[in-house]
Amino acid sequence: MVPKVDEMHQPRMCRHPRCNQNERGTTSHERVFDGSTPRWEIKLIMNVLTPAILMAPILRDTRSVVLASGTLAPLDSLCAELNLLPPGKDSPGTPTQTTKSSMSGPQIIAGAPDSNPLNATTGRLQVQPRPLEANHVVNLTKQLLAVSVGHFVDGSQLSVKMSNYSRPGFHDKLGNAIATIVEGIPTGGVLIFVPSFSFLRKCVSIWELNGTWDRLIASKGDIVVEPNGQAAFEKARDSYNTAIERKRKCILLAVFRGKMSEGVSFNDHYARGVICVGVPLPNTYDRSISAKMAYNNEQRRFHKKQLLGGNEWYTQQAYRALAQAIGRCIRHSADYGTIILLDSRHCDEGHVYYESGTSDAHKNLPKWMRHAVKTLRPDHQMLGRNDLLGGWKGLQSTMKDFFEEARRYSLEVSEKQKKDFESSQERESQCKTLEFDQETGQWSSPDF
Repeated sequence: MVPKVDEMHQPRMCRHPRCNQNERGTTSHERVFDGSTPRWEIKLIMNVLTPAILMAPILRDTRSVVLASGTLAPLDSLCAELNLLPPGKDSPGTPTQTTKSSMSGPQIIAGAPDSNPLNATTGRLQVQPRPLEANHVVNLTKQLLAVSVGHFVDGSQLSVKMSNYSRPGFHDKLGNAIATIVEGIPTGGVLIFVPSFSFLRKCVSIWELNGTWDRLIASKGDIVVEPNGQAAFEKARDSYNTAIERKRKCILLAVFRGKMSEGVSFNDHYARGVICVGVPLPNTYDRSISAKMAYNNEQRRFHKKQLLGGNEWYTQQAYRALAQAIGRCIRHSADYGTIILLDSRHCDEGHVYYESGTSDAHKNLPKWMRHAVKTLRPDHQMLGRNDLLGGWKGLQSTMKDFFEEARRYSLEVSEKQKKDFESSQERESQCKTLEFDQETGQWSSPDF
């Protein structure tokens, strides 16, 4: 029986307990069942819970595969996600006693195809030499100032969690902290990444009223806010680039996992500072996230001991998004800048992993950065190995000294690179005038 036209276009109301009304008075399910489609049509979303399904045909049809990225670590869990097994191990789907040391990275040795497409990954794991986790090309002590800050300017705890968003004065304190940091960056652009678009809109609306916006404008002249949509994104990116090219200063307010945090290179004056607000944990109410967590827990329970558990995988996604945002800053060997992590969860209390020397709070950060992060202390009491004492006044003083020294050092690096390049060109031009004598095995100039 076909429904009447007026009935067919009636919005369907959802009584699901999680579908609370938003500030516009509509629910998430109302936006799906808005009357634009017949009632008998549904929206079905399918998510692949294991990337091994997509990786298997690639490995089956190629001889060598090289994986390169700044966010692949930890490599053990990556191999488990891709169903990569060391040579001689059992096929995927059966229990294995693979040790942690053997789960090291992608293999470049060809494996025989199998009737099961997932078994194409068997024997494709590189064991020796171990995959490379490279350090940064810059001098971290002179070209990077990385600081984790766990308290506001007034000394209260700085914790960017949803439970604190509605607390009186929270956004005011956060705006004051960000403005104080921005004022300590003398030139260049400043990128500020926040957890979500909704949080970004809330910050902008409050900061425009409480004076924070005026402080940011006074410090950097222009503010560009990352929008949704490809066309709007390109316009915002061009506006930011134009401001940097004309004035050598601007502020970009953006979100983790957005286009600005993962798809754009901000080298030199385009980013002298990156401020990361909070820990960008995925939304647990997203069914794809909860399904992936449950899937990982189930796989670990049966046979994949190297696979991260649901909670560990959940945390890893946050730090991978954080690593992408952090990577926008220093882009080449002569670049420099500061990275500020605003959240108490980034601050250690003096607990250190003695084997690696890495703080518990920094263990999930990129390898090149783990040992470089300083923790800002509100007083002069040292608790950890890389403490920055004196609170916010100490931070301002340290930032001033850093940018003066980093600029000088960067010029020295650039000058050295220029001389090395000229020398290599000279050697290359000389080589073109030489001839090789196969009888004597010597190079000689045709003029002699």
